[in-house]
Amino acid sequence: KDADFRKGGRILDVGCGTGDFCIELEKAGFAVFGIDPVNKMLKIARSKISGIRCQVSGVKRQLLMANGHSLPFLPNFFDGITIGFSLRHLDISIFLDEARRVLKSGGRVVILEVSSPNHPLLRFLHKLYLQRVVPSLAYIFCNKTNEYAYLHQSFELYMPSPKELKTIFLEKGFVEMKAIPIFFGACSIFIATKD
Repeated sequence: KDADFRKGGRILDVGCGTGDFCIELEKAGFAVFGIDPVNKMLKIARSKISGIRCQVSGVKRQLLMANGHSLPFLPNFFDGITIGFSLRHLDISIFLDEARRVLKSGGRVVILEVSSPNHPLLRFLHKLYLQRVVPSLAYIFCNKTNEYAYLHQSFELYMPSPKELKTIFLEKGFVEMKAIPIFFGACSIFIATKD
């Protein structure tokens, strides 16, 4: 809702994975393009999306193998870009240069990402949850721990604070950057507009 994408516009989902965001965007009436660097993920996304009729007349959806560092699209092509839980896997500076290039003027980038709560107690509990609880549950239910232990490590190593992220966006020529904390700040939605 806060993203306020133009109805029927072209939206790029970066790091689309198995296509969940693409499906919701298409149901909302957008022309959806998704990219992911992992072909297995794209195969799953294609199988899930194949049964959904594209609601935007004259537009064919596209799911492509690519990454956020080199977007295979023309300049000023998209009305919006979404990225869910993948920003920490990218060089943010390179991604924002590419995002600015392919976005139309007034286009928006909307990011859903893990963040750190401001309150010290909640921040401690959040860290404990990511470090101990998530890997333990993954071991119990999936007999996997390494993949889920990486969640905390990737967040600690690569994710700037909301304040730092806002500074990076503004330095890259975006305006109206805002952060909306959800789940007591354990995740945030970041929205920025191309000037």
